[in-house]
Order: sequence, then C-alpha cells, then structure tokens
Amino acid sequence: MGTPLRVLIVEDSPDDVLLVVRELRRGGYEPTYERVETEEDLRRALESGVWDLVISDYNMPRFQATEALKLFKERGLDAPFVVVSGSVGEEIAVETMKAGASDYVMKDKLTRLSSAVARELREARARRLYREAMRRLEETETRYRSLVEQIPAVTYVQEPIESDNPKAVTYMSPQYETMFGYPPEKEILDEEHWLRMLHPDDRDRVLSEEERTDDTGEPFEVEYRVVAGDGSVVWVRGQAVLVRDEDGHPLYWQGIQFDITDQKRTEEALRESEERFRATFRAGRRRHGPRGPGRTLAARQR
Repeated sequence: MGTPLRVLIVEDSPDDVLLVVRELRRGGYEPTYERVETEEDLRRALESGVWDLVISDYNMPRFQATEALKLFKERGLDAPFVVVSGSVGEEIAVETMKAGASDYVMKDKLTRLSSAVARELREARARRLYREAMRRLEETETRYRSLVEQIPAVTYVQEPIESDNPKAVTYMSPQYETMFGYPPEKEILDEEHWLRMLHPDDRDRVLSEEERTDDTGEPFEVEYRVVAGDGSVVWVRGQAVLVRDEDGHPLYWQGIQFDITDQKRTEEALRESEERFRATFRAGRRRHGPRGPGRTLAARQR
C-alpha cells in the first residue's frame, strides 16, 4: 500500500484521469480521487470534501484551470494545486504559476508528476506546521501581554546597544500613561523623551548606570526621579535584564519600572520625624542639663 492521498481532479477526459492516477501510484501514493469538469461540480467538491491535492487540466470545453484556481483560492485552501496539460505554451504556464498554481506539468512528461507532487506536499506541510507554531506563539504572546498589562508597573522592551537601532524602545506597556501622564507611543517614537523626563539631579547617576550595563551586559537597577506630564515628581525603581540567544548574542533588554513615590515619601517622613525627635531631645538637654547619678547626689547634698 502506498501513501494515502485524497485527490480532486479537474479534467474532462476520463482516460487522462487514469493516466494521472497511474503515475501517482508509481510514485508511491494510493490516491482516492474524484473527477469534476464543471464549475458547479468543483464548487460542490470543494465544499463537501477535504483534499490533499488538486490536479487540473488547463483547457476544458466548459472550464479552465484559471477559473478552477480562482475558486480554489476563494475557499482559502492551502493544498497544492498542480496544472497538468499538454495544450499550452511556456508563457501561459508561467502566468498560471503567477496566478497561484503550485506547479505545471506537461501531459507528455507525466513522469515528473510524482516528484512535483511530493515536493509540493512537503512545502504545504511545512506551511501548515509554521501556521500552527505561529498560533501557539500568538496565544503565548496574548497571555504574556495580558499579564504584563495587569501588573502595577510599567514593562518595556528595548533594543541592545549592538543592534541596528540601538536603545530604541519597541514595546511600552499601557501603565506608562497612568504612571507618567504620557501615551506609551511617546517613548517609542521619541528616543530623547526619557532623557527629558529624568530629574536633573538624578540624570548623571542614571546615565552612568545605563552606560555601565550597556558595556557589561549586567542587569540594570537604579532608583531615580522623573518629571511627569503634569509636572509632578515620580520616584521610580528601574530594573532591566539583557535577554540573549542560545549563542549568547544580545537580543533585547526587558525592563520594568515601579512607582516607589509613596515609599520615598514615607521614608522622608520618617527621617523628618527622627530629626525632630533628636532636635527636641538635644534642646531638652540644654535646658535641664544632664540627668544622671552625679546630679542627683549633688542635689541631695544641697
């Protein structure tokens, strides 16, 4: 038994169909086939069946391969569509290929049919596997995007210094607008925007850390202030890691920015409270003098 193959054959000659089927069997296939020769029959066959391969004659009394190919494409099918004919020249064959046919085989050279079918089936399978892989990637990306756009922080992706577009931001999560008051696209479209946002007193320190991590590839981590769109100051803890491929080549920086303004305000309030306490304590000592055993004894002696 050969490899099972479901074949739809668009052909007005039953004898030519037998020749095609015989050649497929010689090539190691066991075809299950249906012959159609009109547009109505082709529509019905495409709607009712699942086909691994379509083979079509070019010229038929009431139908042509170009019309069959158009109906085939309208259905969005990705099976190989091979034209087998002996009545047209090379120019028409080329035009048929441009219209979407997978291959063109002359009827007087049917010996190459099986090899053409085998190649086209391999390519169709590769396309199918690629689409399936892309669907898995899209599902993973959707889940990842849903996660990063729910957490209370800004996430971003940035090109490495070694890329053709060094340090360009290619993704910025929507939390950026909530945290800083600017649309996420602002950071992507304007490379200097982040520099202008940096608080003047923190700029040198942040840029020094960025330069260090660009040179070494080590994780980036620094706390700094930015000036938001409304003029307010936002404290940020920025962290980023350099993602590499299997060979160690830099792919992109993946970063996250936390709003730590409330934390910094609490820390500042605690410092001010401690300073007020120490100031009050020192003032009390100056007014009342030292309290200890020596002063207590001196008071009793008086």
